[in-house]
Parts: sequence; C-alpha cells; structure tokens
Amino acid sequence: MTRPTVARLGAAIVTGLLLAAARPPVDLGPLACIAFVPLFLAWRGRGPRGAAGYAFVAGLAYHAWLMSWSRSSPAAPGTP
Repeated sequence: MTRPTVARLGAAIVTGLLLAAARPPVDLGPLACIAFVPLFLAWRGRGPRGAAGYAFVAGLAYHAWLMSWSRSSPAAPGTP
C-alpha cells in the first residue's frame, strides 16, 4: 500500500470516528459539522469507485464504534 492510500484510509476512519463521537454516549454533536471534511479530502482525485470504497471504510468505523456496546449489553429477558 502506498503512503497516500494509507493517509486516505486514515482520513476515512477519522470521519467514521468523528461521526460516532457526535452521537451518544460521547454526544459531541458539533463534531458532525466537520466530520466529513477528512472524507472529502480523501475523495479528492478519486473516481466514483474509489470514493465509494473510502465511504465504506468510514461507515465501517462508524458502525464499529456505535455497535461496540452490544458486546457488553445483557441479553433481553426471555432470550437464551
């Protein structure tokens, strides 16, 4: 992997984490206003397929953080 590709992947991950931090339990809502800036920078000079790939990475980081609570939550009553 080239250095620019790693930087673009890092920017996509930062976007996902900033968006997740804008939601509870961290709840830093104003971060949502600037969260997409790293992703927009990663998209520069990329075609539609490359841009979609970076957006997918951002979505994975976002959902990984938001769904991390599911590992520690107790099962609902009545479920095995």
